[in-house]
Amino acid sequence: MLGPSTDRCLALASSDFFHGLLGFYKMKHYHLPPNSIMHISIFVHLCESFLGILPHFHLFHHLFRLKPQPDEDSPALVGGAGLQLRDKALYLEFSTPSSLSGWHAQWFYIGNHKPSLPGRDNAPPQH
Repeated sequence: MLGPSTDRCLALASSDFFHGLLGFYKMKHYHLPPNSIMHISIFVHLCESFLGILPHFHLFHHLFRLKPQPDEDSPALVGGAGLQLRDKALYLEFSTPSSLSGWHAQWFYIGNHKPSLPGRDNAPPQH
């Protein structure tokens, strides 16, 4: 039986690579929309499972670019930094939902366990 102090929540698994990306781009996890989180997950899985290497930042940076959402002058607080492939011919073929309009209303936050992600600061991503 679980006691009242037992932690019973979901947690976002975060890797050193993910923390490094957030630090390099000077952003928080909530600045990324769902498809960008999926891009990072697929890249990490590709490196670790198929290439047999640790995720490599320079390879990631060669394949992806960060694009402010909706634009550079006014990035959104939540989901204001989307990852885009630089050249689809250089990467795996996969599809993402073409439209996630309204995803902000259905998004929620979950436990922030060790190694924890940086806290919320109510600032949009920096360009």
